[in-house]
Amino acid sequence: MEKQLAEMNSQFAEVNHQLSVVTPALVSFAKELRRIGPALDVTEPALQATAPALQVATPLADLRDAVNVLNTTVEPLQGSAEPVGRIVDRLPNRRRRRTLKEAAALPADPQ
Repeated sequence: MEKQLAEMNSQFAEVNHQLSVVTPALVSFAKELRRIGPALDVTEPALQATAPALQVATPLADLRDAVNVLNTTVEPLQGSAEPVGRIVDRLPNRRRRRTLKEAAALPADPQ
């Protein structure tokens, strides 16, 4: 039992030492918080007013990034579309394709 009490006493002494080291920093930090508190009170309404703009800006940036990715993906394919179209025109079943083109040209059935 005495050994356990000695161990606990040693641990308490270590904690006490660590608290003595940290306490001045905590006191300094508390003073800084009191000093900048009024500035935070002034800036909070301004931040709340700009929050909606920031919420819109993030999706717009994401959208801009997505458009850039699409552009870099599609741009090389643009030159390939016309030659592929010419190859398709030479394939058999042109009558079926014409029927599909004619059907697509018809006005939609209003219901």
